[in-house]
Amino acid sequence: MPARLCHSRLGFNDQSRPDDRSDGHLHMICSFHAKQEPGMVLKNMKSFTAIKLIDVIINNPKESRREYMLNLFKAEGKKSSSNQRFKFWSHENHSVLLNSDLLFHQKLNYFPAPQAIQAGIGMQ
Repeated sequence: MPARLCHSRLGFNDQSRPDDRSDGHLHMICSFHAKQEPGMVLKNMKSFTAIKLIDVIINNPKESRREYMLNLFKAEGKKSSSNQRFKFWSHENHSVLLNSDLLFHQKLNYFPAPQAIQAGIGMQ
């Protein structure tokens, strides 16, 4: 097992539809160097992916929900003092340091099998 592992739940909750419990989120296990702080690793990952995903949304001519998504991200960005324009990710990370084999395997086994994801099974 790498020196330091972290499990995080990252998400964006669509506040415009509070009755919808299908908020977009992902679970990930990441490793990082001993001198790095998990919070900074996640902050940089969230910043990088938000920029890239918003760029794809803006520049993909086949994206039919472009205006809806961009308006949503802009509205969330206006609520936050830490964003200049868009807010893609929620502020909370729900990170857990995986400092034992037992904890690592618990979190790893939490992920649904790829076939279940494709079939929509195990989705919250």
